[in-house]
Amino acid sequence: MMTRHVVAQLVLFLVISIAAMLFGLRYVTGPDTFGRPIHLSARLDHAAGLAQGASVNYRGVGVGTISSVDVDPKGTGVVLEIELHPGIRVPAGSTAKITTENAIGIQALDLVPDSADPPYYGDGDVVDVPEEGIPRSLDATLVETTDLVNSMDVTALSSLADTFGTAFGGTGPDLQNLLDGSAETARTLETRTDALSTIVNKGMPLLDTADGLTAALPETASTARSVLEQLRAHDSALVALLGRSPQTLASLDALLSGNRDSLGALMANLILPTRIIGDRTPSLDYGLTIMPGALPKIASIEKGGLADLLLVGTQGPMCVYDAPRRLVTDAEPSRPALDWTCQSQQYLEQRGAVNVPRPDNLGQENATRNGGVYGPPVADDPLVIAPPLTGHTPR
Repeated sequence: MMTRHVVAQLVLFLVISIAAMLFGLRYVTGPDTFGRPIHLSARLDHAAGLAQGASVNYRGVGVGTISSVDVDPKGTGVVLEIELHPGIRVPAGSTAKITTENAIGIQALDLVPDSADPPYYGDGDVVDVPEEGIPRSLDATLVETTDLVNSMDVTALSSLADTFGTAFGGTGPDLQNLLDGSAETARTLETRTDALSTIVNKGMPLLDTADGLTAALPETASTARSVLEQLRAHDSALVALLGRSPQTLASLDALLSGNRDSLGALMANLILPTRIIGDRTPSLDYGLTIMPGALPKIASIEKGGLADLLLVGTQGPMCVYDAPRRLVTDAEPSRPALDWTCQSQQYLEQRGAVNVPRPDNLGQENATRNGGVYGPPVADDPLVIAPPLTGHTPR
C-alpha cells in the first residue's frame, strides 16, 4: 500500500512531465501550437532576396515568418504570405521594409509602425511595402556602377587627383585645426539651439516675402551685373584701395579704442532718436520711394556745366510765440498755445485754421495774448542770385 508521500511524488512527477511535454511541443512546432496565426500579405515588384521561412520582425523582435513567396497572378510582381504569431498586435497602417539581419546577408521583413494606437492588423490585411523599403538588386547596382565608371575621364580624374594632392600637400596641421574648430562650432551651436530655432521661425515670413518678389529677380540680377562690370572697370583703383586698407583699419582701430567711452555714450544716446525715427517709418518709406524721381529733377537744373536756378535772398517777418522752458525730464505733452496770436499785417503769412478769414473775426475770439513779430521787413528790391544763362542780371 502506497503512502501519502509516494502519491505526492507521483502526482508531482506527472505534472512536471506534462509541462515538459507541452514546452517541448511548443519549442518544436513554434508559437502557433496553441493558437491560430494572423495571416497577412504584401505585394512587391520582386522578392529582393526574401524566401519562405524568412523572419518577420516588429520593433526588432521576431513576430512571425514568411510562409510563402509566389508570383502575383496578375504577373506584376510577387506576393508574400506572412504569418504572425497568435496575439501579436501590429498597428494597421504600418509599412514594411526589407533589411539584412546579419553579416552573411540573410534578408528579413521589418514592420515599421507609424504609431502604437489601434486598430491592428487582422487576418487578410495587406501590408504596404513602399518602393524605398525595397533594396536595389545587386545586378542593377553593378550595372549602374559600371556605367558610372565607364563615363569617367581617366585623364581628368588623374589631373583632379594631382590638383588635390598639390592643394592639400603639407596642410595636415591646418586641416586638423579646421576639424577641431568645426567640432567646437558644432558644440557652440548646440548650446544656442533655442536662438537658432527663433531665427529660423522668424526667418520664414522673410522667405515668404522674398518668394513674392521673384518677378523682380531678373532686374536685380541685371543691376548686380552692371555693378560688377563697373567694379571690374575700376580694378586698379580697387587694388590700390585694398592695399591701403590695413593701414586705414589700424588707424580706425586706434581711434575707436581711444574713444571707447565716448562711443558707448553715443550709442546709448542714439536709442531715443532711433525710437523717433521708428515712429516715422511711413514717412521715411515715402521719402525713399519718391527720391529716385526727385533726384533727376534736382539734376535738371544743371545746364552747360552751370546750375541754372533762381535764389531770392531775403526774409520777411514772422510771428513768434513765447514758449516757457521745461525740464528735460518732463515727458508730458506740451499744451497748445490757443490764446496766442499776432495782429494780421502784410507779409506776416500766418497759417492755420485760426487765421482763416471769417465773419466778425471769429477765428480770433480766444486770442488774449499777442505774439511778437520778429525779423526784418520784406525787401523792396531783394537780392537775386542767378547765372547769366537764365537771362537774369545778378545784383
